[in-house]
Amino acid sequence: MGSSLFEVGLSGLRAAQISITTTGHNIANVDTPGFTRQVSQQSAEVSQFSGAGFIGKGVRTDSVKRVYDEFLVAQLRDAGTREAGSAVLSQQLGRLSGLLGDETTGVNPVLTNFFAAVNDVAQHPNDLTARNALLSSANTFAVRLQDIDGEIQRLRGDTNMAIDRVVTEINTISKQVAEINDQIALQANSGQTPNDLLDLRDRLIGDLAKNVRVTTTSMPDGTVNVFLGSGQALVVNNQSYKLAAVNDPQFASDRALTLQTQSGTVYVTPSQVGGGELVGHFAFRDGALTDAQNELGRVAQAFAFSVNQQHRLGTDRNGSFGADLFGVGAPQAYSDGRNTGTGAVSATIVDATQLTGSDYDVSWDGTNYTVRRTSDGTTQTFGSLPQTLDGVQISIAGAANAGDSFRVLPTRFAAQNFSVAIGDPNRVAANTPVRSSASLANLGNGTISAPSVVGPTANPNLQQPVTITFTSATTFNVSGTGTGNPTGVAYTAGGTVTYNGWTLKIDGSPRAGDTFTVGANTGGTGDNGNAQALASLQTSQIVRGETLAGAYGSLVADVGNEAAAAQITHLAHEQMRSNAFDAHQELSGVNLDEEAANLLRYQAAYQAAAKFTSIVQSLFDEFLQRLG
Repeated sequence: MGSSLFEVGLSGLRAAQISITTTGHNIANVDTPGFTRQVSQQSAEVSQFSGAGFIGKGVRTDSVKRVYDEFLVAQLRDAGTREAGSAVLSQQLGRLSGLLGDETTGVNPVLTNFFAAVNDVAQHPNDLTARNALLSSANTFAVRLQDIDGEIQRLRGDTNMAIDRVVTEINTISKQVAEINDQIALQANSGQTPNDLLDLRDRLIGDLAKNVRVTTTSMPDGTVNVFLGSGQALVVNNQSYKLAAVNDPQFASDRALTLQTQSGTVYVTPSQVGGGELVGHFAFRDGALTDAQNELGRVAQAFAFSVNQQHRLGTDRNGSFGADLFGVGAPQAYSDGRNTGTGAVSATIVDATQLTGSDYDVSWDGTNYTVRRTSDGTTQTFGSLPQTLDGVQISIAGAANAGDSFRVLPTRFAAQNFSVAIGDPNRVAANTPVRSSASLANLGNGTISAPSVVGPTANPNLQQPVTITFTSATTFNVSGTGTGNPTGVAYTAGGTVTYNGWTLKIDGSPRAGDTFTVGANTGGTGDNGNAQALASLQTSQIVRGETLAGAYGSLVADVGNEAAAAQITHLAHEQMRSNAFDAHQELSGVNLDEEAANLLRYQAAYQAAAKFTSIVQSLFDEFLQRLG
């Protein structure tokens, strides 16, 4: 009987001691990230039958369990994935928006200065100072484009390095989870759960979820299998599978993802990864960053194309036709590194004013080429190349095999390689190569405007003398066109007359016999006609229906709107994660007030059990004395 009483007392001491230790463990880890509150679970020992009934034998501690809810943990992980991904996107878009929209470093101020210099040349066409100022402002504009593109390239490089860093972190965590799985499996036979190991594993999986979206599956032996958002395994039992950041087979300067699997290495897309920091970096790089660089290149292409086209239609101080004023980066095309054929795609800008700023994916299925515009997914199918779409001619040399694919970047490098092509101010083609005049012997009051040269290139007969002779008040003959001598041409006051690559207007009321002539603007070094035409490009809609300033302004506004939306999304995800964390902590977190109360309760239980044991000892001693 004494032995039974001692066992009851000692069981109470042991149970209280375990509860006190558990409470102390909770208090000690109040600030430990990922720690889950633990509680001791007790039950009564099996009673012993006696003539007086079943007599209790004390208490036993069955286990020490975590206060844990799998749903809350999964909810917290998912919120962490969203918050981490949106944080990356918001931060990076903010950097890009600041770069493009800065009033000091943006494009529009130097664009305005360039056209102001063109207007100055139009006002002083023979002034070398004005011409030098024009070339200086052109160089400033070119450098500004290069600088902005260089910053975008640095952002791209930073993003690719961030992808490498996150992939390394993912692999490190995955390996640690696999190792902890192994330790947990070894302790599975004990019948008890290694709580602190489980907490460590949950914390690691939570860290993993910040980088990529993950799902987990619990196994009977206590291990957890971890999968990417779309189902590819990252951890199975004690085996982890490595992600790798490799050169993108479509564009080697960027990073792509591969995943080691049981059957070999496969490419995985950001959409298969699902979310987290890794997808945030990909979303920024392949979305807003690429769009901004392409759009900046589109503005550069349209600007150079239009200015060069007009500049070639004028003459310089030497009387020579103008050359290209600007050089611009050419389109680039890349073969997929997995291609098996010898086909090589190339691209040429046919009309820069029709560019969309999109890249294009070209694939060959053995019968047709499919060209996909990456900006909106629009596809077109062709039986052969070359083909022209959106102002870009796409050609192929060599033989593609079925399944081969290519990436065409029409505008990506335009700003990077933008430059001024002439350095001699005398070569600024401010002059119109032709001029018009009315005969002093004319009897009517007809007037003729200065001719404008029409493109796209100068007509070989452009400067050939042409005479317009009125045969009546409503008809005229034309001679010297080089392509025929029209007669009896109907005249309408203010109507347009176009020959040999020039156009003009005749107005008023000419009489029969009145003549007008158009010919070479010989010695017209002080003429400003082409400079005026160049200046008019500032307000011309030459970027697919927008002005140059308007197109760049749209780019700044689009990126700014994306940055603002990303910031709002991030704040929302931040709040969602905070709510999920609070819900998890309410159940599983350590509350010091509660633990202090528990400590007093367990202390009282320990003291009571000790008092009980002391009484039993006294009774036993007295019993022995009486026996003696």
